[in-house]
Amino acid sequence: MRQATRPLRVGFLGALIILAAVFTAGVHVYLGVSPTSPHPELRGLFLLSALGFLGTVAALYAPIRLLDPVRWLARLGLLAVTLVSIVAYFVVSGFYFDTLGIVDKSVEAFLAIALIVDWVRASRVRPEVEESREEPAGRAAA
Repeated sequence: MRQATRPLRVGFLGALIILAAVFTAGVHVYLGVSPTSPHPELRGLFLLSALGFLGTVAALYAPIRLLDPVRWLARLGLLAVTLVSIVAYFVVSGFYFDTLGIVDKSVEAFLAIALIVDWVRASRVRPEVEESREEPAGRAAA
């Protein structure tokens, strides 16, 4: 009988993706709740963006077998949220850079590149190889 969850195998690149997504979600939460936010009229959008980062990264790496068929969609969603956030920064702020903006956009650029690399790596894995690794060694096939 198959389990509903699986062991979390994130790997180094996955850990970096999680850290980058959580960092940039934290920046967006800060911008959404800070009284010194540079764009107080956009607080709701900052918080929605943070939820987008957290929700898609959770869907991508949560150890729930039910999500396995849609991991590609979660990866695409996280990439979309990241790219929209980068573009929105330049639309709203122009080319004004403060320290937080430079750091956050650098992390988001890294996140986008890491997601593309992760996508290429994930597309090379064959499903039958993954299933054969799950079978316990020495177990006879029925």
